[in-house]
Amino acid sequence: MSTETTDLHRRLSDPQAEAAVLGSLLVDPHERDAVDDVFQILTPNDFDDKRHERIFRSIRMVWDRGIGIDFITVADNLDNSGELEASGGRDYIMSLAERVPTSTNLNRHASIVRDRAIRRDLNRVGSEIIELAKNPAPDERDGAINSLVDLAEKKVFEIADREQAGKGILIRDALKGRWNATKSCAIALFATRGSSRASTTSMTSRPASIPDNW
Repeated sequence: MSTETTDLHRRLSDPQAEAAVLGSLLVDPHERDAVDDVFQILTPNDFDDKRHERIFRSIRMVWDRGIGIDFITVADNLDNSGELEASGGRDYIMSLAERVPTSTNLNRHASIVRDRAIRRDLNRVGSEIIELAKNPAPDERDGAINSLVDLAEKKVFEIADREQAGKGILIRDALKGRWNATKSCAIALFATRGSSRASTTSMTSRPASIPDNW
């Protein structure tokens, strides 16, 4: 893995915040509303570390069954599902609880994890769109660039819809920057393939689905 790739991954992942969320859920008794708030903010897939993803999913399963969340109940659930070792084992799960003396900052840590997950999604979708723009289909015609932009918009705003369904960060600035970069890439590709100025100009207009204040 290159240094550039490693640095990018560090910006898009926060293993300490992930561990803090799990430790907070394990260390203290919680009011149902507080735990439900965390489950509104996060899903298992929001955790970059696969061990953390499995542990969080197990915590959710234990909670949904009406069982108290603690090191023993979560580890036993993972053991019963055959995922205990893949989750780091009992010692690792216990260490998560030992790292966090209080759950005071649970929601803050959950928001950080959510932030990083959304940014990873944006980075992934942006890379997919750039590859589509750089490697168009051999039978591409003038109208195909519009299809590419429609696909780009769909992918980006699927992330926006997912964010709105929870209580994570507002990502309008990130979406605006990524969308503008995608349009520029598409316009450049279109221009190099000798398309008409009129078609290119139509691409520079703001899609109707994006509000004016974005």
